[in-house]
Amino acid sequence: MKNLLLFTIAFLFFSCNNDKSIFDFDQDTYDKNLALWTESDIKDYSFTQQMFSSSFGGQPKVKVMIKDGSYDSFTVEPGMEGFNLEFYKTVPELYAFIERIATESKAKINDAEDPMEGVVIEVEYHDTFYYPTKIYCGGIYPDGYVGGLSITINVSDFQLTE
Repeated sequence: MKNLLLFTIAFLFFSCNNDKSIFDFDQDTYDKNLALWTESDIKDYSFTQQMFSSSFGGQPKVKVMIKDGSYDSFTVEPGMEGFNLEFYKTVPELYAFIERIATESKAKINDAEDPMEGVVIEVEYHDTFYYPTKIYCGGIYPDGYVGGLSITINVSDFQLTE
């Protein structure tokens, strides 16, 4: 009887818990790929990225060139030269962006004043060079909430350069 009473109390406690926060991010895979990227010590490369965000819409494709591990220059698709661009200048900046979103989202989820109830951060990685090929960050909000976190970054055309 005592066990049944304890089970009933535990069941009621856990079933009545209103904590619906969601933090969906594979930190282990992120850590593994970041370490492999860092160990590869790639210093000269280029890649194309395109960002979509709920706050500023879609952006044109930007090709970024990196020399000796540092940002060198970029080109933008023809006809979009005057566009106000937001982009990440190196692969380590892409990794830092993911880490920043994860950290900020955890804080927002636990802040009673913020409407964010959860976050989904999905990252796909290149099998050979370990850089992020697709980053999706989406906030989870109460029904009827307008706006919030919604960012997708696609990375393609990665090339080693000299």
